[in-house]
Amino acid sequence: MSNVDSSVKKLLTSHAESCELIVGVVAEPAFDADERYHTVVFAIAKALDGVVFNGEEMLDANGVTLLAAA
Repeated sequence: MSNVDSSVKKLLTSHAESCELIVGVVAEPAFDADERYHTVVFAIAKALDGVVFNGEEMLDANGVTLLAAA
């Protein structure tokens, strides 16, 4: 995370330090198969002031990429 903007680093660190709940979701078929999956997952993230990890990126509750795998 050395190349990450300091405000993003603070945001992600804050989420990790204050985390009280982790929700894992597996979609069958893949999340891209149905746009409703995204709607539900991001609504949950927004309601819980959370972030979403899709296996490659850390996204905020609006779907904005905060951190991507190199």
